[in-house]
Amino acid sequence: MKVFPFQHKHPTSGQTTISEGIDIRLWVATMCVQGIAPHALELYATPPEIATAAFELADALLVIYEGKQDE
Repeated sequence: MKVFPFQHKHPTSGQTTISEGIDIRLWVATMCVQGIAPHALELYATPPEIATAAFELADALLVIYEGKQDE
């Protein structure tokens, strides 16, 4: 699933660029990193550990979110 699709029309050429947006899993993981990183660094977590934790949280959030959509 994608979020934040957009169209951009170049001001001088008039050419339109269309983007599907960013993958929702990547976007949620990025938001998680913003919350995790300042605290994880205090605990001496490595960047790969922070990234892994962010994607694990993103996956958990998306499972719950997708379950709510079925109701």
